[in-house]
Amino acid sequence: MRKKGKIMKIKITLLNILINCIIISVPTAIIAQDADENTNTEKVSEPKTEEPKTTGTAEERQIKFLKDTILFGVHDERRDAMTRILQIKDEAGRAELNDLLIDLLEEELNTEVKIKALTTIGQLNLGKGIDKIVAQLDDKNEEIRTAVVNTLNSLNAVSTAPRMIELLKALPKDRDSLYHEALITTIGNFKSKDLVEFAQISINDNRTILSLREKFLLYLVSLEDAELANYFLTIAKNENEDANMRAYAVGGLGRIGNEEHAKEIKSILEDIDALPISRKQRLHTLSMYAITALVRLGDTDATPRLMDALRDNNPSVRLRAVQLLKELKDERTIDILKYKMNHDQNSRVRRIAEEALIEMGAIKKDNTEDEK
Repeated sequence: MRKKGKIMKIKITLLNILINCIIISVPTAIIAQDADENTNTEKVSEPKTEEPKTTGTAEERQIKFLKDTILFGVHDERRDAMTRILQIKDEAGRAELNDLLIDLLEEELNTEVKIKALTTIGQLNLGKGIDKIVAQLDDKNEEIRTAVVNTLNSLNAVSTAPRMIELLKALPKDRDSLYHEALITTIGNFKSKDLVEFAQISINDNRTILSLREKFLLYLVSLEDAELANYFLTIAKNENEDANMRAYAVGGLGRIGNEEHAKEIKSILEDIDALPISRKQRLHTLSMYAITALVRLGDTDATPRLMDALRDNNPSVRLRAVQLLKELKDERTIDILKYKMNHDQNSRVRRIAEEALIEMGAIKKDNTEDEK
């Protein structure tokens, strides 16, 4: 047993010596190679980076930012970016962003963003992409169609009037909407007479609601067409007609500008004067439109009525009266205008009265009365 123990100790001692020899005999080249590899690894792990260089002017960078935001931003940011397009001064940049908005229309899914794009296109007013804008009249959303019409109005796209008339004729007459209003207003602004017959038929149709009848009549008035004078007279003199409709018709006569109509307008005012106070008050709007028409026709018989209107308790009535007196420039109104300039309760009435007196030469700009 003792021999076996000694033999085991000898074996262990020899094994340790062998291991130490192996460790000591590792080639220094390998160690050096490992050191080089470690050094290279460190160099790769710490690459030298350079900050990206900014190119272009501040506005060019702004244009790129707006483009990216419109394409990739959240919807609130996109709408805000469209608003900021109007601040761009560079014409080429504005045109580029305008083209982006036009191209966006076809595929845009968000209603608010699409409406904002249309509104911005109208505000930029570059007159481009009309066909792509008109294509959006087929959108199922009425708010979008309304925005399209308003944009075409801003762009003065007169060539689109026939399409708008076609769309308007297909709409129901027993309800009103902003879409109806946009179509009628835009067709009127285009001075298209192709809607005249349909407008008259709609006005005379009992199934057409009052607000639409008013819009069609205002369209006819906007044309300032002398051939419509008799039609306006018929409505204005019809005591069974709505008071506002009669007022708009009288306004149409004034805009046509034929002095021969003054007699008919005075006759309407005289009929109102003969009515009981309660009924007369309900026709106040008609009275003011009739007086306004007389002013447009240069008839000074309107002056006493306007002077009386300046004494009205309602400041809106006084304001309208002083605005009309400013147009007439009748010297008979100087004293009452001076009073209104100095003492009227409403600041706007005082200011317009002063402007009227200055234009008439009754006072100087420093409110000092002319000594003549």
